[in-house]
Amino acid sequence: LKAGGAYLPIDPAYPAERIKYILKDSQTKLLLTNSKLIEETGLEDMFDIEAIDMHANSLSEYQTENLLIENTGKDLVYVIYTSGSTGNPKGVMIEHQS
Repeated sequence: LKAGGAYLPIDPAYPAERIKYILKDSQTKLLLTNSKLIEETGLEDMFDIEAIDMHANSLSEYQTENLLIENTGKDLVYVIYTSGSTGNPKGVMIEHQS
């Protein structure tokens, strides 16, 4: 969140097609996951998303310094998908101020 990214929780128990729909609709660019979920859902076919296997990659390899906080109350903090009346889930965007 400090880096300006927004959080998008996805239940791994969702059907693969729903997960793919949410990732595509939200225009996700970076996915923190595990290789088992990538294989089960076929996410490796989604070339425009960088998937990082959190079980294979050590977090200790990344910088540990605190980031400068540049977010404002109007910046997106997370998106939650709800069941839509059309059959497709709809994303609800929540800002930091909320």
